[in-house]
Amino acid sequence: MNDCFAFVGPVRTEDKSKRFQARSGILRRYSLVLFWLSVAAGLCPADFSVFRLAEPSAMIFAAAVPDEQADAKTQVEYQLKAAFLFNFIKFVEWPEKPAQDSKADESLLEPFRIGIIGQDPFGKAFEGVQDKTIRNRKLEIVRLEGLSSFRKKNETNAEWLRDYIEKYQKRIQSCSVLFVCESEKKFCKEAMEVIGETTSLIVSDIENIAERGGVIGFVNEDNKVRFDINMPEAQKRKLKICSQLLRLARKVKKADGQG
Repeated sequence: MNDCFAFVGPVRTEDKSKRFQARSGILRRYSLVLFWLSVAAGLCPADFSVFRLAEPSAMIFAAAVPDEQADAKTQVEYQLKAAFLFNFIKFVEWPEKPAQDSKADESLLEPFRIGIIGQDPFGKAFEGVQDKTIRNRKLEIVRLEGLSSFRKKNETNAEWLRDYIEKYQKRIQSCSVLFVCESEKKFCKEAMEVIGETTSLIVSDIENIAERGGVIGFVNEDNKVRFDINMPEAQKRKLKICSQLLRLARKVKKADGQG
């Protein structure tokens, strides 16, 4: 099943229209896979509006005009990872917050936040879903300065981590999903300290992140984008991951007592 998510490199052609059509075709295939993944989970297909399957040129995760300055392979890779990230939400259950869920007016509910910590590799991939509704809450993309950047600007400050926590921890802990960018690979330990014992779904493509405090770690293997899941960390954060998502994972680190 994981082979359905094969990552295809950039198309080498001088014809821009053919190159764009090829990328659209790749993304359409990924969209269809994720669409049927949602159907398998019992989600209503009509609710799966994040992808415009009938109009590849208008797909939310496809750039309308490819950025010729960016590496095409990286563009497609992070468009795919953005799609995964958004769809992980459909296969994870967070602890209920009675004080919020009891509110009759959905406009009063706190936004469902996806936080991106560090040098954002997604480009415009999330533009189409900003302000959409998910789980009856407005979706909000929050971009946060990384520890690597903050540390560089405060090289002479011995209390730089304390200052970072004071400035960003509250916003970070308000996010239901956190993507820790590769720019933070030298500060994984500090990042986990800042995140703390929240109920956030921590996702990253930093090497071995699923063994270093993350819940889901992306892995590029044999030109395919795959992911590992750390169930002990998920349980620690009171997150329930659906069996459909577990079956798609490359590797699942099981919690004590799991078969």
